[in-house]
Amino acid sequence: ACGVPCIGSLNSGAEDAIVNGKTGYLVYPDKLDNVAEAINKVLNEKRIELKDCIQWAEKNDVKKKTEEITKFYISLLT
Repeated sequence: ACGVPCIGSLNSGAEDAIVNGKTGYLVYPDKLDNVAEAINKVLNEKRIELKDCIQWAEKNDVKKKTEEITKFYISLLT
């Protein structure tokens, strides 16, 4: 939400929160070379546009998603 690219673990909930290569990087935590490479990309290469991180966070805000899901379920009941 602050426009900061994230690094998260594959095979975890991070896969739902990070768009690999667009809002951050997904890595296998036991592959240290991949973790180091992702850290280098964030700190030195700056391949990810901060505005993309912010846009994704705004679009996928928990409150907005909850409202969308609630409206969907209400539409099924009416």
